[in-house]
Amino acid sequence: MYALLTILVALAVAVTGKGKPSNTTTKPSQSGKTPAVLVSLQRLYHLPLTKNILETSQARIKQEIAAGATAVGPIGKVPIAPDSNCQFLKPIVTFTKADGPNTNLYAIDENSKQWALANGYTQGNTIGYAVPKWEFVERPFPCITSTM
Repeated sequence: MYALLTILVALAVAVTGKGKPSNTTTKPSQSGKTPAVLVSLQRLYHLPLTKNILETSQARIKQEIAAGATAVGPIGKVPIAPDSNCQFLKPIVTFTKADGPNTNLYAIDENSKQWALANGYTQGNTIGYAVPKWEFVERPFPCITSTM
């Protein structure tokens, strides 16, 4: 549940434009605005694999359901493309691990992405965009993971 709360905090920052940016060297004088186009970020759960999945693509949601996942429902809304209204948006990138098929990791900031790659994860799709929560940016571990 912690992972979903973490994503919700990141999404709240992206949607409301409140909070601090992920760039530790440049501090903006004001927050960005809400992106113009937002889509639902859906949570799915694959019981046999005990794996949570976050997705925005309807085609991929259908594929996951056909493979045995259950749609749990939306956990928020995210833009699926960069938006000039919110200059602090960063891609939400999926990472998977071959030896841990029940582990998906969702990273926004560069430190988390580098940690994932250094620890045997393979980079996957970008499922949307969000603003990283300031406190997580400087930590050397991923701030968003679907492992419960």
